[in-house]
Amino acid sequence: GLNMLSEKESEEAALEWFRELGYETAYGPDISPGGDKPERNSYSQVILLKRLRGALLRINPKLPDEAIEEAIHRILNIASPDLAKSNRDFHLMLREGVRVEITKENGETTGEIVNLFDFEDLSNNDWLAVNQFTVIEGEYKRIPDIVIFVNGIPVAVIELKDPSDIRATLMKAYNKIQNYKHDIPSLFYYNEIILISDGNEAKCGTITSHWERFSPWKTIRGDEPPKEMMPLEVGIRGVFDKNVLLELMRDFISFEFDGARWIKKLAMYQQRDAVKIAVDATLETIKSKDKRIGVIWHAQGAGKSLTMVFYLSLIHI
Repeated sequence: GLNMLSEKESEEAALEWFRELGYETAYGPDISPGGDKPERNSYSQVILLKRLRGALLRINPKLPDEAIEEAIHRILNIASPDLAKSNRDFHLMLREGVRVEITKENGETTGEIVNLFDFEDLSNNDWLAVNQFTVIEGEYKRIPDIVIFVNGIPVAVIELKDPSDIRATLMKAYNKIQNYKHDIPSLFYYNEIILISDGNEAKCGTITSHWERFSPWKTIRGDEPPKEMMPLEVGIRGVFDKNVLLELMRDFISFEFDGARWIKKLAMYQQRDAVKIAVDATLETIKSKDKRIGVIWHAQGAGKSLTMVFYLSLIHI
């Protein structure tokens, strides 16, 4: 099994699973300055502009170029000293689109909304997994194992620890992510999901998640995976299925202010699956005119209030 695979081999296996999920894959050095197919002008650039612009033009065909360029400008200039605040600002753009002011030919200004993702037609989006994506920020040079770009935006980071090294624990991968957040925060302004794995386990969380909040993802589109499937593969196929990823990004992430800072919460797989079943039941009920909804909250202590929040935000009645 994967237990004996090296970190490089787990990386290769992960990229293969992404290809099977319909993602393009690329090797970081190839798309970086001096590479065979450069997609960034410098190592400090974390957005792949050509992909972003192409996707925004496809997703917003009726809007003038000026609106698209203004949206790109807003996305690129989201930095603030408070990483969680910048991240929340981007998350609102992800969910609601970017509000831009454009000037019409007659000189009047008008407000438009530029959508960053197509939540209905998956093929309108651009899907890319990149390994060894070097980021240089200030004095720091860091190379996360795998960065996932949707529409040229780095929405997820995967950090793998060498399973053959007995000292390489999941905690080491977690600590590495904390270092990245400090050293190369620009990669995390846009981050929605972080997945860490040591070969034996794979857990996901967000940029504000403490170690205890990282949790495994154990289903694939709501179904149990084959027993022998390795946790990293379950995590990748479970979270990064294109439908599920967009769904998680839009509907299963919440921000709560604890009085001092923003806490970003990602639903656990039990919550996501329970909500999907509840939403389907609700839609059936609405169609059938029988208004009794049997919603069963069975997973004890699995964040019931949060599950309810996700459920209610999905039911627009």
